[in-house]
Parts: sequence; C-alpha cells; structure tokens
Amino acid sequence: MGLLPSGNHSKSLEEQKRKFVYYSRKFSTTLRLFFKDNNPGDVFSSANLLVNQTNLILFVIRDLG
Repeated sequence: MGLLPSGNHSKSLEEQKRKFVYYSRKFSTTLRLFFKDNNPGDVFSSANLLVNQTNLILFVIRDLG
C-alpha cells in the first residue's frame, strides 16, 4: 500500500479517473434535468453508466495490488 502505480496500470487508472469525472458530470446534469422534466429513464441510464465506471476503477485498483 502507498505505492504509486506504474506503467500501463497508471495509464489505465488515469483513463478510468477521467471517464469517472465525465460520467459523474453527465449524471449530475441528467439529474438536474430530471427535476425539470421528470424523465426517470435518462436518470437510470446515466446512473448505471456511473456505477459501471466506478466498478471499472475498483477493478483497476484491485489489479494494482
């Protein structure tokens, strides 16, 4: 623990972090629109993408160990 990832793992982790930020912002925007338009399908889809991205980050972190 406490070691910084190196090589491909580091690149993969950085890529997954960028995607996480993207999907997090997308979810936030979709949720705001939901409170205006009340369209649960879009919120569900966006939340699902964010959960999947979170799981991908966890897999990358697990593989670092």
